[in-house]
Amino acid sequence: MFSEQWSDIIGTAIEGLRSDPRFPNNATRREYIENFKKITVKHENYGSRYRSYFLAKETGNYTFYTFCDDYCQVFLSSDVNPRKKRLIIDQRKAVPKNEDETNCCR
Repeated sequence: MFSEQWSDIIGTAIEGLRSDPRFPNNATRREYIENFKKITVKHENYGSRYRSYFLAKETGNYTFYTFCDDYCQVFLSSDVNPRKKRLIIDQRKAVPKNEDETNCCR
């Protein structure tokens, strides 16, 4: 998974990140992450974008969870073309990671 972070973002909404002149081409930090569940960020006033692939092993229903402070969105595409992406999660409140994943956003 490819991770990008922008520091010193104003506001708590995703629009604060998208309106920053550095977004999307000049991230403060970029790195590859091996496991999405291990992401821990201990900064304030930042925005992040994570890009990866999900290959379903079989046809069926899948549930995606988000745990984020303030605001996050998840997009999914049927193939590698980003123009086909669609919004599947639009979380507009803080949801802390919890061992009981039944309390989170979907």
